[in-house]
Amino acid sequence: MDAAKEARKPVPPEEFLHKELTRHLADYKRKQVYNRFATAAIRGLLILAGAVTTVLLGVKSYAGPAWEARLSIAALVISASATALGAWEAFAQHSQKWVRARITLGELHEIGDDLSYAMNTRTPLEEPLVAELFARMKATLHANNEQWSATRARAITAPPKTG
Repeated sequence: MDAAKEARKPVPPEEFLHKELTRHLADYKRKQVYNRFATAAIRGLLILAGAVTTVLLGVKSYAGPAWEARLSIAALVISASATALGAWEAFAQHSQKWVRARITLGELHEIGDDLSYAMNTRTPLEEPLVAELFARMKATLHANNEQWSATRARAITAPPKTG
């Protein structure tokens, strides 16, 4: 029972804010790294698929009749796969998520820097300052969610592109 009471013991507001900032920073760093990797991987695969398709189509005329159909089919499959991968990137929007996570990380780091400065130069830390930093953190997270919701809404409701 004492451990349960100890776990619910109130912590100073600046300590709570520091824990929350640390948690959100780790989460957005993970998101940024993943989406940067996904963006690079998808773009690299699209470039590779385009190059391989071009080579296969160029080589098929030199390969002889036995290989010509096989190389054409391989080029077709790779080209179709690249189209599907491009459609996935348009839907998943990893590059936009990467940029958005980077912006949010920068804003959260700024709040963390302000908190660290205040904690190291003022004792005790005034409650209004902690409340203001907490409000900035919440506003940053809310802005990120609003931006992503607007982006997804535009992607979902946009008329299909014809070309």
